[in-house]
Amino acid sequence: SDISYKALEVAKENATKNNAKVHFIESNLFEKIEQKEFDIIVSNPPYIEKETIKLLDEEVKKEPIIALDGGVTGLDFYEKISKDAKNFLKKDGSIFFEIGFNQKKAVTEILKKNGFNNVDCIKDLNGLDRVIKGE
Repeated sequence: SDISYKALEVAKENATKNNAKVHFIESNLFEKIEQKEFDIIVSNPPYIEKETIKLLDEEVKKEPIIALDGGVTGLDFYEKISKDAKNFLKKDGSIFFEIGFNQKKAVTEILKKNGFNNVDCIKDLNGLDRVIKGE
């Protein structure tokens, strides 16, 4: 799901190129999601602090602001998604978030505060904290 119609169109093109069977939904977070029993939820939410956006490289600034702006602390969407995700996950389901370079501790705490266990960080190919997983 994505709030952006244009983003969904790109995702559909990618799914077609990769022969992937995907159901796309234009939705603001969980608003139009009817299924309540997912094994996993994966999110790459907007996570850049509002004031940091103006300091980004020009190439990054070409992205729509809605894809970048994570609020004052950059954590708004982690809070919202973590709070609601447990209503959409199976009992033994997992959630995965892409995170910014400095958000490991904060996102870990958000997940734990919202009842997730076995919270762990996965590093990217450069050895940087990149994904937080919770069960």
